[in-house]
Amino acid sequence: MSIHQQHYSESATAPAGASMPRAIDIASKLMVLGAVVSLTNTITALVAPGVVHTSTTNNGHSHSATVYGPAAVIGGLLGLAFWLWMAWLVRRGRRSARIVSTILMVLGVLGVFIDIAGSAPPWFKALSVIPTLIGVVAVTLLWRRDSSAFFNRTR
Repeated sequence: MSIHQQHYSESATAPAGASMPRAIDIASKLMVLGAVVSLTNTITALVAPGVVHTSTTNNGHSHSATVYGPAAVIGGLLGLAFWLWMAWLVRRGRRSARIVSTILMVLGVLGVFIDIAGSAPPWFKALSVIPTLIGVVAVTLLWRRDSSAFFNRTR
């Protein structure tokens, strides 16, 4: 048993949060921040100018296409739920939260590449990077040695 594991095992009876490493505390708070930023981005995308773009076909008919709509609302709400759920599980010391958070972060990175390559307005492309960067930092903190000891304590 390492020194870190021993410390967390012995402090299991400490008051709530006393044995939580700083990295876990920061990671869970970053996840809540990621939820807020993602929700803000979703609302902004729905109400800001540039959400609808118009293209003209060869025969002169004008067609408008919604860049963001019901799918953005559903995606935004799901994103909010996942951010908050992972933050809650991380604070409870659930080892599976690290793995799920890592998978979601990888999907978020892929989503940013899709956003950047897509026809979204430049301001939205820039905004979409922020929650992903928050996720990368949070997940990195979850894989630190002191975080591993914290998660191993719940075996």
